[in-house]
Amino acid sequence: MANSQANHIDYTFKMLYIIAIIMVVDGHIGNFDYLNLNGLLRYQNYHLALFMFTSGYFLNLNKNYQEFITSKFTKLIVPLYIWNLIYGFLCYILNNHFGFSIGENFNLYNILYAPLTDGHQFIYNMASWFLIPLFILQIISFIILKPIINNKIKAIQWSIPTINCSKETPNKKP
Repeated sequence: MANSQANHIDYTFKMLYIIAIIMVVDGHIGNFDYLNLNGLLRYQNYHLALFMFTSGYFLNLNKNYQEFITSKFTKLIVPLYIWNLIYGFLCYILNNHFGFSIGENFNLYNILYAPLTDGHQFIYNMASWFLIPLFILQIISFIILKPIINNKIKAIQWSIPTINCSKETPNKKP
């Protein structure tokens, strides 16, 4: 691929990605009004799928496996756990010193394991549930697509069994 093509940015698709992000945020605050166009564009049926599709469109396959996994881990999983720790501590302070009742207890299970299972351990932190599935899907997609894109798989041969439908029978020896 030429260097100019590798560095080309598709701004039209970037705008679609931004619109998908706005749709997801609007969907999670429960309005579905901002881009609804008076009922003509009822996007609550496809806003998450559009967001995931556009996220996959920008998947960078130019890295090797270790670089890609490390990059995705540091961009998705590490911030998730840092935020979970900060938010969990904030909930702990509010619950124990200011009379609030937000989420579960501040413990290792809710800090380390609960984000992997449901992500609902601290009530207002539920929006981070998709980071683990997004991480897993991006790793799986990279593992599947990288060899194909880099021409490491030269040909995929699909064999379709044929059925002899002719009326003739094979010659049998007596």
